[in-house]
Amino acid sequence: MLQQPDSPPHCRPPLGISAKTEANLTGKLVEALGVSTIEEILLYHVAPGVKIIAKAAAEADGAKLDMANGQTVGVNVTNINKGNKQITHAINRVLLPALSA
Repeated sequence: MLQQPDSPPHCRPPLGISAKTEANLTGKLVEALGVSTIEEILLYHVAPGVKIIAKAAAEADGAKLDMANGQTVGVNVTNINKGNKQITHAINRVLLPALSA
């Protein structure tokens, strides 16, 4: 398995997991949270119909994105990719939608 490069070998967890382990984890999440909650979380990470190009992304500070679950996410742009034309994104928190009780 691949290893994370920036830590001592004894501290590196393996990158990626086996299909069996992933299926096990998915089953446990579905059992604990339910399909509708997992679907809601996943849809909160999709902005349907939004085409992102580097110039538009760089100028998107303060923009609001309508996510596939009907909620909105605000955009704060920081140039962490100085001089590079590729789009890199980072988030400073876990994206969790407001879930209905």
